[in-house]
Amino acid sequence: MLERDEEKKSEGHAHTPQKLGFRFEANVGGLLVTQVDDASPAAVAGVMRGDYVIAAAPPESKMLSITSTETNFFIALLREASPVFLRLRRLEEEFTVCIHKEYMATPPFQGDKLNA
Repeated sequence: MLERDEEKKSEGHAHTPQKLGFRFEANVGGLLVTQVDDASPAAVAGVMRGDYVIAAAPPESKMLSITSTETNFFIALLREASPVFLRLRRLEEEFTVCIHKEYMATPPFQGDKLNA
């Protein structure tokens, strides 16, 4: 992985993890998925609007329950871990998905903003 990252850096572009492509809000039942972007890593993994995120884990770790009061932990996990494993509840069914962040090349500057 390090070689791949170094190879990307040498092309003269910044490489940042792509967003996972879903939004959520804290809810009594957990974290409710309110939007999933088409063709995003979340959509590819099978996350759907209306799912509840009830647990999450970085690679090689145990699932940690997620409640509506633990959104900061969940956001930090989503930013740092790749892949990230989510335990979802859809209607009465619970299942786990694995979302892989993909890297995309972005120019170091866009307009007057640095992509960092």
